[in-house]
Amino acid sequence: MDKLIKPNFYYQNIYSINYQRLKDNNIHYLLLDIDNTIGDDKEKTPCKKAIDLISSLKKDFTIILFTNTYPARAKRYGKLLGIPYYAFSVKPLRMNYKKFLKDYKVNTDNVAAIGDQLYTDVLGANKMAITSILVDKISNNESLFTKLLRVRENNNIKKYNLIERGKYDD
Repeated sequence: MDKLIKPNFYYQNIYSINYQRLKDNNIHYLLLDIDNTIGDDKEKTPCKKAIDLISSLKKDFTIILFTNTYPARAKRYGKLLGIPYYAFSVKPLRMNYKKFLKDYKVNTDNVAAIGDQLYTDVLGANKMAITSILVDKISNNESLFTKLLRVRENNNIKKYNLIERGKYDD
């Protein structure tokens, strides 16, 4: 189980990711989580900094919101960012990953998934042999369920030495 929750890369946030490294490794598609990855759970829209980043990345990548959030939130973010979305993706289950791969006719070798949780974002990506990128959560605004998962996540980070908090990839 520890191998399935170990991210391929760990960065502070979406702004510090080495996108050139991904491009050099033939990554063409980015599956991007919303809650606590792009925006705070309470933010109704993406911030200007996120809009600018995603706008600049579009020249090198196809970016898709891949989120467990509800459809109206995903649709609003997708519209404002000008990118498609898969809402209520039920990560870490494989179902919507398979749908994405079929819809885009893409190989998993060309995809990276970015998110803030081990047991949804990283586990789901790793189960599908997709490059997994963990980022630190951007806010403490989370559901009770997510807070409970964080306890398990933090315990297993220490137990299995998955990452060292604050020691990021470059």
